[in-house]
Amino acid sequence: MNILFLSHSPIGGTFVVGSHHMAKGYASQGHQVTHLSPPVTPAHLSLVRKPFERERLLRWWRGGKTIHGVRDLIPFAPLTWGMARRLGAPYERYGRALYGSAMRLLQRAGAGEPDLIFIDEPRLGYLLRAFPRARVVYRPTDLYAQIRNDPSIDDAERAVIARADAFIATSEPVAEHIRAMGARDVLVLENGVDLAHFTNGPDYDVEARLPPAPRAVYAGALDHRFGVDSLMAAAKDHPTMSFVVIGPGSKAINSVLQQLPNVTLLGAVEYDQLPSYLRRCQLALLPLSDDPSNRGRSPMKIFEYASLGLTVVATQTEELSRRALPFLRVARSPHDFSFQVAQILSDGLLSHRDEAIAFATKQNWLQKCQEALSHSMKAA
Repeated sequence: MNILFLSHSPIGGTFVVGSHHMAKGYASQGHQVTHLSPPVTPAHLSLVRKPFERERLLRWWRGGKTIHGVRDLIPFAPLTWGMARRLGAPYERYGRALYGSAMRLLQRAGAGEPDLIFIDEPRLGYLLRAFPRARVVYRPTDLYAQIRNDPSIDDAERAVIARADAFIATSEPVAEHIRAMGARDVLVLENGVDLAHFTNGPDYDVEARLPPAPRAVYAGALDHRFGVDSLMAAAKDHPTMSFVVIGPGSKAINSVLQQLPNVTLLGAVEYDQLPSYLRRCQLALLPLSDDPSNRGRSPMKIFEYASLGLTVVATQTEELSRRALPFLRVARSPHDFSFQVAQILSDGLLSHRDEAIAFATKQNWLQKCQEALSHSMKAA
């Protein structure tokens, strides 16, 4: 089968998202898979000092790059979504701006006539007009308009939903959101974990970069969705525990966390090395802010943590409470977050190890791929 992903994130950056795992999974099963993400624009020329932005420009110039059997493509557009929004009718204007470049790349990659399209970036929905015979699956992974504070994305979603043949959401709040826009028969399929990567991959010697054990770890972005108050409360209340923070972040958040002597900021680490850091920690954290966009999240990190037997303390969300995972403790406030850490220390850091691993083994991305394909082709 010829499968195309229209995704919000290019392959090969700091973060590995669901579309990357699914594309890799389908490629490993013998499908021809192409992955296309948002375009580079003239505005990106000012970012060439950033390694991955430079890589994106090179990937456009070279006509794509094959990664894990997937052809990853990045088109060019003369204007950004923000510019198109200021000019009016951004869905149409932005879509027309990137259409020619995207189609040339897809034709060269042999993806000009896909059988199946997974789209998780509604701002790329205009491209669907080129594929009237393809089966289209809208697979939103978040509440996009809230994340980006951009109501115009809701209009883009409505256009994609009107064209789509099947719907998959990664959380119940996201499913509710698209049902309200007209989506039907929505499958809630949570994000998964690359078990082979986290449990059987190479072990890198990272001990020298880590503070003394016991260690609690957070891996992810340090942005407006990160619960800095919760992590600070736990670090202050548990001075004998080391708190390891992995991921890119803002200078403001970093400056706050650097004030605590038992917090170690490692910055971004290579995805290949991430399991080596996690397996040297004894507790995992997912502190979230009260930003409304956190409501729709389906954090992959929970299952990645669990695959290594780590108990997880997370800020409560509707979605995480719905799941009622035995190895996950949810906290209602920064004070409660610290209290849950204390409870786990009292119970024993490894008390839920077997439950966590057993649950994670059922969340393999290869299994998710099969479920997604079965649902997508239903009544085709």
